[in-house]
Amino acid sequence: LGVELPLNQVPRLQKMMIKKCNIEGKPAVIATQMLESMINHPRPTRAEVSDVANAIYDSASCVMLSGETAIGKYPIASAQMMSSIVEEAEKDFEYRKFFRSFDFSSKDISTSVAVATVKTAYSSDAQAIFTYTSSGFTARLISRLRPKIPIISLTSSKKTFDQLSFLWGVVPVYHEYKTREEAFNLATCFALSNHYVHYGDTVLVTSGTPFGVRGTTNMMIVKSIGKVAARGKPSKGKQAYGEAIFVLTHEKEYETEGKIVILAHCQAEYEEHLKSCAGIILQNHRDDSASEESAIGISKKYNIPIVVQAESARSLIQEGEMVTLDPNKGLVFEGEISSEEEVLKEVCSSINKKECQ
Repeated sequence: LGVELPLNQVPRLQKMMIKKCNIEGKPAVIATQMLESMINHPRPTRAEVSDVANAIYDSASCVMLSGETAIGKYPIASAQMMSSIVEEAEKDFEYRKFFRSFDFSSKDISTSVAVATVKTAYSSDAQAIFTYTSSGFTARLISRLRPKIPIISLTSSKKTFDQLSFLWGVVPVYHEYKTREEAFNLATCFALSNHYVHYGDTVLVTSGTPFGVRGTTNMMIVKSIGKVAARGKPSKGKQAYGEAIFVLTHEKEYETEGKIVILAHCQAEYEEHLKSCAGIILQNHRDDSASEESAIGISKKYNIPIVVQAESARSLIQEGEMVTLDPNKGLVFEGEISSEEEVLKEVCSSINKKECQ
């Protein structure tokens, strides 16, 4: 741009081209003289730093160094400086505002699924989006919406793997896979190993049916990393494991000792049933603060782990089922849960862990 056109037009035209590239789902790479002064000096000018950050705020996919690392005196410092500017700008990027400004009027099924994926990711507090792609089409559709969470994109094509590196927020993973279940296990192993997600997190999975066919993005699934039985409000306390039991009223006798008690509301009269239990799951509405305060008071008095606002817990958990209560995450898991390292080992047991790192 600076060679072909007047310099005073470059900022406007650069912004226009970035916007058009984003609408079409194509990566926009901003390059040349980004940190020019670092060819000879250890620090960039404030104007250069601002220029790099503004490229990120304009939603450019990539910023590129050239002479700074090719012939400059401080190539490593230049790369580190560029990385730190990008990271700081990404923290301040208005992701939701950008998403709301996107024109959703499209009759294309793949675009509709991509929009629904990002919208659901925000509403479900998902920690990552998994895509299975052969051409990179699915990842491009989602990346142009600039979700705040990482897009773990699994592909069996080396060419696509290289191209995905240019897309905003996309973390490409190269591995062969044949089934949707195998693809999910590979993506999960990679995401856990590299700390993009943790056990119990919610993720969005986007791919196509028939599976493995190019250009058929038509499916979105909300999944959990691990066997999550119910979700509630995080609190404090140690994990508890035991048999689930429903306590429907304080007027009836229940054998609750050493068990995980599930109840819809709570008051002082429930203390006798709760004082010897292993854990408490309160399925209260967020407006039912009286029940919540009462249950938390009892849990503190007897040092009992508790999860509150566990929506639909009595529907999702069967009485007599063995569950693990994790108050710190606000989660209830099916069965007994060990450490995250053991979980990672279990998830990655069927594949070569080194291949997906």
